[in-house]
Amino acid sequence: MSLLSTLRIGQTGLQAASAGIEVVGHNVANASTEGYHKRSLGTTTATPVTQEGYTFGQGVSLSDLTRASDELLSGQLMDAEGDSSRYSALYETLSVVETSFSETDQAGLATAVADFFDSLEALTVDPSDGSLRAAAVSSADGVADAVQNTWTTLESSAEGVGEQVSGSIDSINESLAQIAVLQESLAADAATVGQGDLLDQRDQLISQLASDIGVTVEYGDGAEVTVFLGGHAILNDTEARTLSYSTDSDGDPQVSLSTGAGSYAVTDSLGGSLGGMLEAYEVIGTLQDDLDSFAATFAEAINSQHASGYDADGNAGGDVFTVTTGDEASSLAVDASLLLDASLLALAGDASAAAGDGTNLAAMVDLQDQQLFDGATETAEEFVAGIYATIGSETAIAQLNSESAAYNASDLDALYTSMTGVDLDEEAVALIEWQAAYQAAARVISASDELLAELMEMAR
Repeated sequence: MSLLSTLRIGQTGLQAASAGIEVVGHNVANASTEGYHKRSLGTTTATPVTQEGYTFGQGVSLSDLTRASDELLSGQLMDAEGDSSRYSALYETLSVVETSFSETDQAGLATAVADFFDSLEALTVDPSDGSLRAAAVSSADGVADAVQNTWTTLESSAEGVGEQVSGSIDSINESLAQIAVLQESLAADAATVGQGDLLDQRDQLISQLASDIGVTVEYGDGAEVTVFLGGHAILNDTEARTLSYSTDSDGDPQVSLSTGAGSYAVTDSLGGSLGGMLEAYEVIGTLQDDLDSFAATFAEAINSQHASGYDADGNAGGDVFTVTTGDEASSLAVDASLLLDASLLALAGDASAAAGDGTNLAAMVDLQDQQLFDGATETAEEFVAGIYATIGSETAIAQLNSESAAYNASDLDALYTSMTGVDLDEEAVALIEWQAAYQAAARVISASDELLAELMEMAR
């Protein structure tokens, strides 16, 4: 061994300490950066040399630069984020839909149906009274308006879901493409601070995908990664597929995944916010079906009974409501002639009855208590109450699930951050340690340099 060897040993110490300080500085600078994973520098004893039977150390070598991560916890966190986004989107969408059934600010469907039968009951006092007849026709028009308005609001919400899903596809495809590009860079990069930064960017994008569509991840050797959507690989390391949006023959939203030969539907596999919106879309569809069923049954029952009576001129009753098969709720309306002339209400029991006869009117009033809906098990008001209960229950369940999923995701995020995030206290301690090591290595070099200078002086 010689002083020159000692200088080299001191140099390795300086280099290691300098690298350690650089890593600590990078951690501290990114302490508040979202998605940043702390870095740790590993060192090992340099390979010693043997001279004249003695083994001498050669200082320190950098062994590795690690990025804090936990693949198992990361997967659990992504699942939790996907669930949280899904239930949040479901709740937000349904809570908007629920307002269309609110009876607080304005009369809704339930009030309109009750008012209609109340107006018929009021008309029994004097079936010949023109003002009472007009009020009954107006109440019937109120039912039609309430059904149409509710259906229109639901249809608007459904269209909004389709637009949101369609508008999200491009950004999702862009994220997939960005991940593929990052994977190419990672494959070409060595284990440096820069590679860790690329991994942070990649994982942030994957986390966003989990929130958007609910993906799962499988990590391979090194930086390799495969992203799955419902068992289908949408990204395999550097190769990304694309999603596309369309509507089926019924106009319902469909999302497909590209393949080499075409594409296949993954709509049912979607989680995250898109999955939550599509789940809300299904609830909206159920409500629209219920409205169609109500409109069809209600119109048929009223029209059928009304046709059994006679109007003020002794003519057989016509339709009170008009409705188009297949579009019952959106087309329900009061017959145009009846709207213009309330005397066409067929309230009498026969053509020759007196003007005040209300035999058929009584039969129409009795329809309020008849179980004509849902397989002849519910009255009109009970069926409407069931529609209200459906949206109320679905919204309440979505809210509970949203809150629960958010708490779960928050807890997992806090745990994951505690394991992978930057602790400034720990970094302060590490900085002091690296600084002390740097100063000590510098002293070794300084002492060796002084001794070499003295030897040179002695050699003159």
